[in-house]
Amino acid sequence: MCMIMAFNGVIYMMRETGRLLLGIQARARFAAYSVFGHKTDCAAKTIKNRDSYILKSPDGTLEVTVSGGKLTYSAAVGKTPVIEPSEIGLLVQGGVNLGEDAVLGEPKTDSREEIRRDPDTETDITDRHINYIFPVRSKKFRYSLEVRIWNDGFGFRLLFDKNTGMLVADEPTQFNVPGDTVCRYQTDLKKMQGKTLTKNTSALPSGEIFSCMTAFEFPEKDIYTMITESDIENYPGMALRSLGAGKFKVELWDTDKFFIKGGKTPWRIITVCRSLEELVRCRVITHSAAPSSGKIYENAEWIRPGKSAWSYFIDEEHSRRFEKIMEFNALAEQAGYEYNLADSGWRDWARTERGAFKKVKELVDDAEKRSVGIWLWQSAMDRVWFAPYRRRFFKKCQRLGIKGIKLDHIESETQFMTEFYRRFALEAAEHKLMVIYHNPQKPTGLRRTFPNVMSMEAIRGLQCKADADNDTILPFTRMLGGNADYTPLCFSVPRCLNEVSICHMLASAIIYNSAFFTVSEDPSILKAHGLDSFVSPLPVIWNETHVLPGSKIGELAIFARRSADTWYLAVFNGSQGEKNINLPFSFLSGGKKYEAELYTDDLADQRGFNRVKICVTGADSADIAMRPSGGFAAVFREI
Repeated sequence: MCMIMAFNGVIYMMRETGRLLLGIQARARFAAYSVFGHKTDCAAKTIKNRDSYILKSPDGTLEVTVSGGKLTYSAAVGKTPVIEPSEIGLLVQGGVNLGEDAVLGEPKTDSREEIRRDPDTETDITDRHINYIFPVRSKKFRYSLEVRIWNDGFGFRLLFDKNTGMLVADEPTQFNVPGDTVCRYQTDLKKMQGKTLTKNTSALPSGEIFSCMTAFEFPEKDIYTMITESDIENYPGMALRSLGAGKFKVELWDTDKFFIKGGKTPWRIITVCRSLEELVRCRVITHSAAPSSGKIYENAEWIRPGKSAWSYFIDEEHSRRFEKIMEFNALAEQAGYEYNLADSGWRDWARTERGAFKKVKELVDDAEKRSVGIWLWQSAMDRVWFAPYRRRFFKKCQRLGIKGIKLDHIESETQFMTEFYRRFALEAAEHKLMVIYHNPQKPTGLRRTFPNVMSMEAIRGLQCKADADNDTILPFTRMLGGNADYTPLCFSVPRCLNEVSICHMLASAIIYNSAFFTVSEDPSILKAHGLDSFVSPLPVIWNETHVLPGSKIGELAIFARRSADTWYLAVFNGSQGEKNINLPFSFLSGGKKYEAELYTDDLADQRGFNRVKICVTGADSADIAMRPSGGFAAVFREI
């Protein structure tokens, strides 16, 4: 074991050394290409100077202004500025900023309405936007600025001719947010597991670096914005450096200089929503990501959402034992889960990797008899970034009948590692393997480009213990990026439960969606508490979602969700005190009767809950009392 750890340490040092040498390599490659390149295919043949352009969303309510000279943009909803004039730039070899002395040509405009099937709702969704592509001349440089506007947000990126190569030193692009807003942010750049902090934007400190998905609320205006990025390809990930007073700059936090040839920068995304309902339904991050391509994803019946048993939180030491994982095969079968996850430690089932894989084969054979699929954990630090080993690993997993891989310990956004996400997902798909990422970058739309990416962590989940106040924020921030492997429901472990109630835990299984849904509680414990009847049939695909009145970021989150003909209702209460609220059932289909199973807090006992069954219609409501850090959950089945 020590030899393995030592070897892994050497490999990790090699990877880090490679990162340090990247700048040297980039300089060498830079010498082989002209930084000037050619006009992009989408640029106009002639460039006409104009000071500024006002661009509008399809419904005309969101305006984005792009100005030349020093290339800038701003945005407003009606008369309310949501982004004040902010620089767009790229600093390349020789200290040249492509955003300075910029002359904009007439944009090429394309209005589109695309309907596609969404794998996470199993419904058709509409991507309606207007795309503007400006030819830009900056000194001797020619490139294009692409701006895309939806009704609920916009994005921009730079496009380069395929023959244009350059060494990038920095990206001076900024996001200047009005100071009279409320900012919600966290500072864990490596894995997005920091606690969300809330401050007035005007009071934010200068010099601190925030992760993407930093969100802003405009008090008394019902406007909610968020800054992030999507569709990263051959480019490092960004964070946000606070410049103070609501000004932020792109911070390429995990890299020095890097080389790009042709292609594009990632989308710089600003979502702009006018209600919590619109906020939760916002798909700008997904819409802006590149669609999947190739026959590999056609009729991909091997991509199957589902719930998974997982023994890690229950007993970390014993969860590494082969016998424990075999036991969870049986428990997964009894609970009706589709999968069982063998987490870290499976390599210790034998002295050699070959021997460990033989034990994995035993596990898979037993699971198949029970109609349970096996997922296998793998560390990103253990050779899989090395292509020949990775291909052998995937081939072996496919041959054994593994259904998916949980890739852990990524914690990086270098140019190499952001490409690694893409290579890993694509090569996994070539071997009909699903993927989830743990300790990863922020969500950037990978699920659309690689549909076998079922979920990713990038969330402060139960691993960091339940946090009621954070739970009233994350559904309105992190979840805009899609599936999150929160690993809910482990109430039997005190450090996981923390101060929240059982009903708060049940609500987390409804509000935090994930196509690969890791149930972190022992199925036998759920059964002993009578909660198996709630968890086992719990869907992982939600066809419809609503945020109900009374929800307030940081205090209360009330969600109604539908799967087929069954509705679920969930409430997170923050830690500030007991709450008594009335919940109308108006989301239910009119005229139909439902059997409602309601789970409410025991106000005298954190671990207690009440369960009642009643017959209701959409005209009914219920008065609910919740503990501090409490919650509520209900299921409505059509009669």
